[in-house]
Amino acid sequence: MSTLNFNKVSIVESLNDSDQKTGQQLAHDLELLEIFHDKGIAVECIQISKPEELLLHIQSLTNDAECHGIYPVLQIEAHGSEDKKSLVLTDGSIRWDELEPYFRELNLATKCNLLIVMATCFGIHSSSIISLLDRAPFWGVIGPEYKISSPVILSSLTKLYTALYTEQNLLDALKLSPDEAELKFITCEWFFVSAYKYYVNNLCNDQALRLRAKSFKKQLRLQGASKLPSDDEIINAFKPNGKEEFQSWLHSFFMIDLFPENINKISINYEKI
Repeated sequence: MSTLNFNKVSIVESLNDSDQKTGQQLAHDLELLEIFHDKGIAVECIQISKPEELLLHIQSLTNDAECHGIYPVLQIEAHGSEDKKSLVLTDGSIRWDELEPYFRELNLATKCNLLIVMATCFGIHSSSIISLLDRAPFWGVIGPEYKISSPVILSSLTKLYTALYTEQNLLDALKLSPDEAELKFITCEWFFVSAYKYYVNNLCNDQALRLRAKSFKKQLRLQGASKLPSDDEIINAFKPNGKEEFQSWLHSFFMIDLFPENINKISINYEKI
């Protein structure tokens, strides 16, 4: 997706007393950027300790987006779990999949303009919650793939926000080449294309469809079905419907059915897949 609209940066910080307070430092720097560039972007840094407080804050942002048209960049300053599945706060943890419905509601309220910045170790793994069969939980997500030190993440995020304020290209600003990037940047547009290609090439080839057909017939037998369809009938039912199915998923995922203008935010179409 090529465009991002936002008018607020909301930093949520949950760090130990001994940790460098990167969120507070960054908020101060952003206030200076706003003074120089006068973009009309509000900046806040909220301190939390419990998962419940984080969820309440996201709900508050959702309400502000729906009622007042305030579209935030949401940055979370915390720690990432070693198994790469959770966000670790000062008093508790919360899994990526527990955050996902709250992200989705906020992204829906912003008309698919939500950028999530995971200032945590392994933060990019929060992208594992995306599913083609549901609405996109965010416009894009930025975060480290591995462990990262506080000074490095502060430096990298300073580049990010300088790019946002000066309208530079995000990829250029973060130097996101495969071997040198400190932060990874994943847009839902990139994910949609990658996931759809995987679905067609790996789950809908002849071998995969025949295995799925046999598994389906086995389930029918276990359920007591007496008359079973042929393998070919099942395979034809499982085959993707080409452009029609692609368009249906695309319009739902990017909320084009709700916000038709979102078609202008994406550059992909069926012929290019």
